[in-house]
Amino acid sequence: MAEDLDRALNRLNAAQAERDAAQDRVAEAARAVAEAITGRSAEGAPDRDLARALYWDYPDVPVPVIGALLGVATNSVAGVVGGRVVERPCVNGCGRMAAWTMRSRNESARTSTECSTCAERRGDRGLPRGWSMRPAGT
Repeated sequence: MAEDLDRALNRLNAAQAERDAAQDRVAEAARAVAEAITGRSAEGAPDRDLARALYWDYPDVPVPVIGALLGVATNSVAGVVGGRVVERPCVNGCGRMAAWTMRSRNESARTSTECSTCAERRGDRGLPRGWSMRPAGT
């Protein structure tokens, strides 16, 4: 029994060391991207397509670096690069896909929502799921 625990702990330690090494490589690569962007942004016009790809597809590239590429403040980056449409199966299990637009990296891509057909069936008027409109005073 103790040998099983020792083997399991050794595997856990090895996996944690691999994870830490991979995280170090990711951080180093992100720094290299940041340096390349800094040089590129000094050369000329902002590259919105590159900034959009970096923002949405490379979460390890810091937002201030993307802001430097665009020549905008960090808090303006999400608005400049624009949202990303995400699709997931409808939360109601109807088999259709539900789509919404993530507006920043901080939103969860795992958000569950219902498809437009299910929303129409329950009389959705742009309200969050579970809310409904009632006449005043009722």
